[in-house]
Amino acid sequence: MCSSNGSNRVVDTNIGSDHVCNVGDYIDIWGRGSYDNCQKFNVVSVGNNKYVFELSTIDNAVIGISGSGNGDQLQLQKYKENDNQFWYFCDMNGNVVNPAPHTHSYGAWYDKTKPTCTSAGVQEQKCSCGDIKTRTVAALGHSWGGWATATKPTCTAQGVEQRTCSRCSKAETRYITALGHNYSSEWTIDKQATCSAEGSKSKHCTRCDAKAEVTVIPKTAHSYKTTVVAPTLTAQGYTLHECTVCHYSYKDSYTSQITLPAVTGAKVKTQGSTSLTLAWDKNASANGYVVEQYKGGKWIQIAKTSSNAVVSYTVSGLAADATYTFRVRAYKTAAGKTIYSEYTRLAAKTRIANVGTFKGSTVSGSAIKLDWSKNDKASGYIIEQYKGGKWTALATTKNNTTLTFTVKGLASATVYSFRIKSFRTVNGKTDYSEYTSLKAATSFGGVNNLTVKSYTASAITLAWNKNASASGYVVEQYKGGKWTQIAKTASNAVVSYTVSGLAADTTYTFRVRAYKTAAGKTIYSEYTRLAAKTRIANVRTFKGSTVSGSAIKLDWSKNDKATGYVIEQYKGGKWTALATTKNNTTLTFTVKGLARNTTYSFRIKAFRKTGSTTEFSEYSGLKATTRK
Repeated sequence: MCSSNGSNRVVDTNIGSDHVCNVGDYIDIWGRGSYDNCQKFNVVSVGNNKYVFELSTIDNAVIGISGSGNGDQLQLQKYKENDNQFWYFCDMNGNVVNPAPHTHSYGAWYDKTKPTCTSAGVQEQKCSCGDIKTRTVAALGHSWGGWATATKPTCTAQGVEQRTCSRCSKAETRYITALGHNYSSEWTIDKQATCSAEGSKSKHCTRCDAKAEVTVIPKTAHSYKTTVVAPTLTAQGYTLHECTVCHYSYKDSYTSQITLPAVTGAKVKTQGSTSLTLAWDKNASANGYVVEQYKGGKWIQIAKTSSNAVVSYTVSGLAADATYTFRVRAYKTAAGKTIYSEYTRLAAKTRIANVGTFKGSTVSGSAIKLDWSKNDKASGYIIEQYKGGKWTALATTKNNTTLTFTVKGLASATVYSFRIKSFRTVNGKTDYSEYTSLKAATSFGGVNNLTVKSYTASAITLAWNKNASASGYVVEQYKGGKWTQIAKTASNAVVSYTVSGLAADTTYTFRVRAYKTAAGKTIYSEYTRLAAKTRIANVRTFKGSTVSGSAIKLDWSKNDKATGYVIEQYKGGKWTALATTKNNTTLTFTVKGLARNTTYSFRIKAFRKTGSTTEFSEYSGLKATTRK
């Protein structure tokens, strides 16, 4: 016998020597002196602490030794000695070759399979060598609880009781005898009798729905309700008798059907020069009305309303001062049929035409001039003003050639409403046209004290006095050959505006006017104009550089438009002039007598002299520091 590499722990099968092996080792067994007959086996457990040699290439192949060996079939049995595990050869009957002495020592009984209510259990004892003894434990039998009602008995069905084993939960049942019916001695009405059907009564079981002694209850008499149905446009009237229980009915006392009444109260509600509004009384029996006009030698339907609540209609597109004839009738639709009343007729005339144009213009803060076109069909005109919550006549002309009227004594900056109508008098009868209306406003004070508040080389700020009557102001600039609105303020408290993006040294023209919004109309004041010029441009660059601990050099670019430059320093809380050059070619200046390691502020502006006038640019500033 040897280990898995076939080179150690060799033993001959004819010698019963002990050798240490492990389960799972490869074992080589051969005849004496013959390695050629060697085969590999595994040490495999077969239970109960017994082991066998099994051919490694085929499961369950028991060893057999060829060659000079004796060819016996072998197995192994182990035992321990001095904490070492040893193996002995045994034959297939379990007879140990060189056995170790052993006496069984069994432990306590333990449950291998516990007994149940209906099945026996099994207990075992085990020796340290692996030997096992067994014995049987009798079945326990059921442990029943008390009987409980699972289903109560009824009049016709048995009840059920049940009990359960506390160990295995098996259930056992038994039946309870049915109770039988228990009928009441009192009658129960199962169905009330009516005038159209019999009723029934019976005696009921007190426990279930069973009935006994079912008896018929005779029908009752009809209970009639009488209703008088009035005649309609499509049907007779009658008296209806209807049973309130079964709704059986019959009719009698018939009356003749009625006709749809004609429209009443037809009139001209309003008169226009090109329209007439017709009106009439509501017809409660109608669904609506049909309106017709006589034109071209025949009657033409011009309207049909879908409701009897619509009791007027306006006919438009008519000629002024002309007479027209109309007729109206009511209609009702019932049972798929439309019924009409008789026609009601009326003739109506349109008004004479009014003036073609009516205009109002502002004269002053207290007067408005009204002008209108001549109406050749009129005898004269009536001019009215709305004041004090009503229209009041201002003037009535005596002819149709007076075409203007000036309204005086008005409040400034106020919108007024006026209207005019033409009239014609023939043979003592006067016809009037409709009104033509307009709104016009008196003027109000404009913008005062328009000035240039500030200006730079690219911007001008305009300012003016507040106009307490105004809603705001409109600012305009003249450019491109026309006036262009550049701002409109929403408040009269905004009294300045800055115009940006302008060219240096350039004159611009502006105008400002106040406006006021009242009664949906905007009133404007007269314009106030102003010309303003931007400053000349300053030097393009202005730089400061440190010369020493007590001097700073200032340099700037030449301004061809300038006559010279003014250089200033901020000291003692104010700006102080350091130098004014006499020409525009001096482009540097050194400031001396300064403190060491100190930052100073300087600024420069260009100026230009033209005659006695000197113009200045804006300032350009910088900060520079002397050396430490």
